Formats: sequence, C-alpha cells, structure tokens
Amino acid sequence: MKLLILTSPKYKWLAKGCANRIGQFWKATDVELFVTDEYDWAGSVKRKLQKAPDMFIIMLEDYWINKMVNPSSIDYLALRFKDPNVVKIELTNDGRKCGPYEQDKKDVGLIVRGQAARCRSSLQAAIWRKDYFLKLCVDGRNPWEFELTGEKECMGDGKTILAVKRNVLSYDNMANKGMVRIEAVQETFNV
Repeated sequence: MKLLILTSPKYKWLAKGCANRIGQFWKATDVELFVTDEYDWAGSVKRKLQKAPDMFIIMLEDYWINKMVNPSSIDYLALRFKDPNVVKIELTNDGRKCGPYEQDKKDVGLIVRGQAARCRSSLQAAIWRKDYFLKLCVDGRNPWEFELTGEKECMGDGKTILAVKRNVLSYDNMANKGMVRIEAVQETFNV
C-alpha cells in the first residue's frame, strides 16, 4: 500500500528523520515524500493525490516511528475497505481520546468513531479512502483547517471511521501545534 509522507518547506528537515525511522522500523516499499505548497497545502495535496491509488496511508513528517511495524497488520486492516462505507482507519489508538466511539461489531481490536466524534478528519497516521480524503482537500486550507473545518464536515456524514485499540504504528511526535518539540528531537538523538 502506498505510504505518502506529507511535509512543508518549513518542516522538510523533519522528513529526513521520519524516512530514516521508516527504513529502520517498517519495510514499506511504496513510500513517497511530498513537499506541499506553502500557501495552498490542501490544493497541492489534492493535485498530488489525483493519480494515487484508491487507498493509501498518510503520515506527516513529524511522526517518527519508534517500534517495528507488522505489514500484515496493515494488510489485514485494508480488508475492511471492502465495505464501501469504511473511509478511514486510524493506525494509532489516539482515536480513543476523541469520543464518542463504540466497539466495532466485526473486530474486537477496533473502535468505530461516532458520527458526532471530534477528530474524524485528524491527520494522525491512517489509511484513507482517496475520494473521502480529497473531499476535505479544499483549496487554500492548511493542515489545521483540514482537521478543524473537516471535522465539522465529517460529522453526521454516515461514513465509517475506524481506529485501532492497540497501535499498529507507534511513533514519537516531533512537533505540536506547529512548533517543533526540540526536547523530543534531542531525546531521539541523545543530545
């Protein structure tokens, strides 16, 4: 499955660490780094994804994987997209922080985000259905607008968003709210 790492010119240097960690902990073969347009993040991502497969994984450059990823877990989760109503599967358990949610009836290891749940458009690492992701890529939006405005647009849309209970991807987040977490970078490199 295609793994697309999104970065901006400002944070491109973080992408090198992200790519290094992917090489170390995940033997993903179809990985692409995409440097977004600084002034039209969503528009540039939308143009890039026009030729992408119908399903893909999105990660941001500040997610530095810290444990081995089992590719068969990703393949297993991808099978849920046989249901056309499934539009996203979050690969971390961060989804439990943004309720409401309920237990998935088909898999004890997954939760279903409620239709009124916050964070339905979160850019945390996830498998996305292309058409659903693209509908949130409104020209002119930056990543925060994608998440915050998209959150409202996703509420009550009847689509199924799943999240894992146990992380498929475990990573250190090197930035928070647009600010690089220098202590996290230093800790990673034992500086």
